[in-house]
Amino acid sequence: MYQKPKLIKPITHIIVLVMLIVTPATIVGKSKDLEFEVIDNSSGLPENEIRRIHKDKEGLMWFASYNGLLRYDGYEFKVFKNTKDHPSLLHSNFITELSDDESRIWIGTDNGLNCLDKNTGRIFPSRHKHPDKLHIYGILPSEYLEKHARTKGE
Repeated sequence: MYQKPKLIKPITHIIVLVMLIVTPATIVGKSKDLEFEVIDNSSGLPENEIRRIHKDKEGLMWFASYNGLLRYDGYEFKVFKNTKDHPSLLHSNFITELSDDESRIWIGTDNGLNCLDKNTGRIFPSRHKHPDKLHIYGILPSEYLEKHARTKGE
């Protein structure tokens, strides 16, 4: 019957011990590179219940809430929602999904799809026969759609 050499067991213990000492030090060292900023009502966030967070290609943060769309530029918020003055800005203030392409933010709601032109700030409704029956559960990125549209016919 084969017996392991007695030297392997102490070497294994030393390797495990070194890994236990080095690994936490590496993790702690890397955690110093991460910085988080708490954004809540005290820092201007008008809504504490956020459904989705999306960072666009320009670095702006977009928040989907139960009460409209919020844009954060690192300093202040801009709110896009239906009000008395603008009752049909969005299909609904209940935002379910967000996505963006070169110049637009696509806004999915529980009542349809809207498109915000980032250059003008205007919001356009989607053209759908029954927008009140269109609950948006997800939006595919335009790169995905363009890639598959190009390759489908090839």
